[in-house]
Amino acid sequence: MILDLERRATSDLQKFELAKESPDSLVLIAPDCTGIEAGTSLPINAGQNYFNQVTGARQPIEKSITLHSSDFVVIESRQRFKIPRNVLGLIHGKGRALFRGIMVAPGKIDPSFSGHLRIYLFNAGKADVEILAGEVIASAVFLSVETPYHGLEVGEGFPSIPPKPGLLKRTFLFLKRLPRWAWVAIGAFATGAIIVLRRFL
Repeated sequence: MILDLERRATSDLQKFELAKESPDSLVLIAPDCTGIEAGTSLPINAGQNYFNQVTGARQPIEKSITLHSSDFVVIESRQRFKIPRNVLGLIHGKGRALFRGIMVAPGKIDPSFSGHLRIYLFNAGKADVEILAGEVIASAVFLSVETPYHGLEVGEGFPSIPPKPGLLKRTFLFLKRLPRWAWVAIGAFATGAIIVLRRFL
């Protein structure tokens, strides 16, 4: 069953702790749980940090970050969550992001999770896209689970950064971004080279 966040979300830690073992436990969303859509969907905002694609190190977002075509980024959410043991969260993209070419990797928020979310964004469009700190980048819905999770509390962990593309893929991506005039110039050069070689062979 999808949770009614108007009733089951709070930014008060004391209320969360008092209700966390009950069937009507609360989802803690800090610093606030405003902007709930249709009672069930929570917009997730870009926070102040993103993760370096190569090293995985957390780096600050001053005002915005530019996501180039065919590139991805992992952004930390502005909101910090504490999820009770009988609730599971699902992360999904926003329709407005798709119109900009931005795809959000679906994900889940485990029962007993505590911390900021890592949101994976991929630019499938041809133009660069600017992601502003604080803007809505994804949404989350929360579901109750029949059997509460009784393991250890799940922390933020470390984002799984895909390996850097190999030489062949990087070459393909580079060639893909070349403008038409560059291809015309390459074609003319190749044609000239073939003519010259034929004269000497």
